[in-house]
Amino acid sequence: MPLSEAYIQWNRAIAEYYFSEASDRNDVYLTITPRILGVAISKYRKMSISADAAERDFVKTVAEVYKTQGKTNGLQLTFRTTYGQDDYPKCIGFLALSVLAAYQMHSDDEIGANAFWPRFADLLGCKLDGNYPEGFDPLQFEGLWRYLQNKSPIVTVEPESNSKRYVAYPLAHVSLRQIDVEKLPDFFATAGYEPESRVSHAKIDADLNCWNRLDYTFSKPGKAALNGNRRKVAITEIAQELECWDGSVKEAIDRRSTRVEMLLEFRNRRPQLYYLPRQPLKFPEVFDDGVNRFESSEEGWYSLLRVTPDRGEALLNGFAWESTVERTQFVLKRSGTGVIGFVPSNNHSYSGYLSRPRLIRGAPCSVLVHESLHEQTNDYLNTITSSRCEARSHRELPEGWCLFSDLIIERYPEFVPLELSTLDIESNVDIITVGGLKLGRRNAWLLGAHPRLIVAGLEKGQQPTIDGQAVTITSDGLLVDEDNALSRPGIHTIEIGSFSKQIEMIEPEVSNVSTGWIFNRLHTSHQIALPQGAWKLIGATPGDLFEARSDAWNGFIADCPFQPIWAVSITKQLQLLENNLSPIELDEIVPGFTTLRMKEFNPKKSNPDYPALKVIAGRLGCNINDLVQLDNKEFLDVIEKDALIRVIGLTLKLSAFPQKKSIFKQNNNNIEKWVSFIDNAGICNVEVTSIYSGFSIDDLEMNWRNYACGASIVKNIIWGKKR
Repeated sequence: MPLSEAYIQWNRAIAEYYFSEASDRNDVYLTITPRILGVAISKYRKMSISADAAERDFVKTVAEVYKTQGKTNGLQLTFRTTYGQDDYPKCIGFLALSVLAAYQMHSDDEIGANAFWPRFADLLGCKLDGNYPEGFDPLQFEGLWRYLQNKSPIVTVEPESNSKRYVAYPLAHVSLRQIDVEKLPDFFATAGYEPESRVSHAKIDADLNCWNRLDYTFSKPGKAALNGNRRKVAITEIAQELECWDGSVKEAIDRRSTRVEMLLEFRNRRPQLYYLPRQPLKFPEVFDDGVNRFESSEEGWYSLLRVTPDRGEALLNGFAWESTVERTQFVLKRSGTGVIGFVPSNNHSYSGYLSRPRLIRGAPCSVLVHESLHEQTNDYLNTITSSRCEARSHRELPEGWCLFSDLIIERYPEFVPLELSTLDIESNVDIITVGGLKLGRRNAWLLGAHPRLIVAGLEKGQQPTIDGQAVTITSDGLLVDEDNALSRPGIHTIEIGSFSKQIEMIEPEVSNVSTGWIFNRLHTSHQIALPQGAWKLIGATPGDLFEARSDAWNGFIADCPFQPIWAVSITKQLQLLENNLSPIELDEIVPGFTTLRMKEFNPKKSNPDYPALKVIAGRLGCNINDLVQLDNKEFLDVIEKDALIRVIGLTLKLSAFPQKKSIFKQNNNNIEKWVSFIDNAGICNVEVTSIYSGFSIDDLEMNWRNYACGASIVKNIIWGKKR
């Protein structure tokens, strides 16, 4: 009788997670925790699954197979079968469940059969029959472990004593049990590790030695593992948990916290700072502490909040925002500091620079510093860079703070002052993925929209490779994919010495796509890959406007009747401003204006009895009496506070904006909608990114401004004809 399809999927998912990067030189431990189960099945099924949900599904699946086949047919006959579409041993899933039982022995200081077998029986959904679960043969159990060790890189285990003969197999793969693993996020946060990151075992080893809570944080078995001959296994388990960590820290039974990162962007060469809180899986969709409100945005993140000039003291002293949902307290916090380092953002929804506990070598960095540490920071930066560092103040920065930008860190410092510890240099080689269209929490991107790869911490003589082929690196750390390996679907491996990183390129699937034609054209088709959501595609000719939408999690392909230049996505807040595609008659308010031009609209100078004002107030979601109290600047501030438009450059070569008047011969409403959309989008908070690595953000922003300027010229021509 073949094993169930659900079991085969779990068996393969766990095998691929552990064996895909294994080599003859590496021992593989079948360490199983809820986080690892969540990552393994999410990668296999290509969808995000929480750790708790993954654990429940895994236990239910294996228990069902044991109940229907294992108890009656025996372990050997059931789990050494050749059924399935792969060559992985079919006993992996069952043995992984036994490891999970050992992992859950969190309340027992002693390791023994009396603690293990009741837990294993409970996970299998059966009672004990003597010392073992019903229908369980310990000799066959031992045989499965030996069979797995012969068929895979799994390490060989020699039982220490006959009394622990069978329990020794699963326990060998669990150096840190649940009570210890649950405390690891505290260590990760203290050590300054990034969530879902890969850190060398040597660094984890060194950081553990410096962690002053080691002696009283871990359980007796955990401390024995870290201080004995199983330390290597324990560090391997810690490294695996770090790769699955979502950034949250459980401080008490009903209290969870996570970090608030900082995002630094440059718009028209002006620095702009934002709070960017992380959103771990168990955090609420909306975080509201009564003053600050954050909605769920991209995978793993809340929405942005602008850092205003009056926030200088909060950055210096630190803050904690608290919100209680269903009797659980959630905290967004940031520790106080006088210096904040920024590196290229690996948040694929935002360009610019993201705060990080350490700077990186070989890639562009920026440093925000309080005036009290300005001189000391300046001297320090001059020792790790070759160019002379100069800080600049700006009215949009927090009061009392200034910014060092365009820094390329070239060497390690001999000494880092304690007050500048956040400017220490990361010693590990790392690859930062910037841009592209990422799919969920995995290292997967949409084919045709791969990220830029920035290499940090490269040592002299080290040669990066992609899929075994040597590649070059630019002066600012950008890896050059000359062979276009990332333009092919599948998993690609980037290696630098002993460091490796895998990224996957996935072909989009056309599903659940609804499109709307805004005008009639010849039946030509241009296919473009887009991420999930509602998008407006804009062409180079006035009137080229096309809508496409898909709820497919891994993106979709839109068939556009013209060559699209830009893809524009509107956030939930800005959907209130649907006037972008539906003109509001404002000739009664601003002579000559047939569409809403918010740049020059001044509600305070308008007659509140005009019907158009009521329409505007309704679409903004505010009271008309509140609206007419605003002048032009206040009105724009209200819009920009919540309005965010994401603009993606879609072509490798941007077309010049046409200046021929012949294009206006058919001056229909479609052109006016197209112009109104671009013109009004230009005054909102626009996030410009590209799916191609050939463009810098500055180039894209300049091209978008030219595009908006061209739309304004078209509008003037249209209005001129009407007058």
